[in-house]
Amino acid sequence: MRIVRINYGAENIDDFIYKLKKYTLDPRFEQYGNFMVKNPKFPKNPQMTEEYKGWYSLFGNFYDYSNAFSILFFDDTLARKIRRLIRKNQNSEAYIKAKNEILESEKKLEEARIKKLNDIIN
Repeated sequence: MRIVRINYGAENIDDFIYKLKKYTLDPRFEQYGNFMVKNPKFPKNPQMTEEYKGWYSLFGNFYDYSNAFSILFFDDTLARKIRRLIRKNQNSEAYIKAKNEILESEKKLEEARIKKLNDIIN
């Protein structure tokens, strides 16, 4: 059974899979469910949480191609396929490089923030 609801980010599920194979995922979305969750929660709408019980939610963006996506679907076979593609993307050199760039950028921002606070204190 393949029920797919594209909120934004793709014309259809095959279009999304094409983009997932071609572009690097944005590592910042790891902290929000690692791109895909089962049984998505909608805190402001408990009725939707109940309605989408058993469904999968894909959400995130790409690092090297601005294309935010939000897709809901109900298909375990499709979920396994997409999860494999996500992991393949995450294991790519481009993803690892992007993650390191983000970590380095965050480190520099934190160092600048600490320096500014020290300047204020002293």
